Amino acid sequence: MPSRSLWSRAVIALAMALVPLFSNQVCADDLERIRTESDVLNTVMATALERSVTFRSLVERIERSDLIVYVTCSHFESVTLAGRTLLATAPPGVRYVRVQILCQQPQRALVTIVAHELQHVVEIASTPEAVDDRSVRRLFSAIGFSTCQSPRSEQFETRAAWDTGERVRREVVHYRGTNVLVRRPEGGRWQRKSGD
Repeated sequence: MPSRSLWSRAVIALAMALVPLFSNQVCADDLERIRTESDVLNTVMATALERSVTFRSLVERIERSDLIVYVTCSHFESVTLAGRTLLATAPPGVRYVRVQILCQQPQRALVTIVAHELQHVVEIASTPEAVDDRSVRRLFSAIGFSTCQSPRSEQFETRAAWDTGERVRREVVHYRGTNVLVRRPEGGRWQRKSGD
């Protein structure tokens, strides 16, 4: 039987080795800058946070930004549109962004779309000058490409958003863990739920 001091040193060494692994993880309970309105989106966010390192990285970047992001379910006139990101307003010190998602889709598709749109949010967060429609258009003209120009709207896309959505989808699909996060509607807090 090992001595008590050897056992104590082993436990301390193990604890010290595990601290870096868990100290930088985003916990859904801590999200303050990304706000969702529906159980569907809460589940998508929780699943992606649990299963995708790329998604957690997006969320961490947004959480360190000056953005407040509202992720909502929406319907679109265009049959090709499944999500969009809009700068709502930008008073001094904070910028409000609205992410609209077509929520009537399978969860796997929703995870991809939410990750794709949050990449656009990160692109806005990385550009402090993006404070109104004109400066956001200028940003996306510089880093992306136009997908639709009509008298009523202009739409842009970035390769980074396409790649991020697909990467998160693959990470979620190939996840082999047993815990997921769910958000209780009554308390609005995220919790782990075993068995998925």
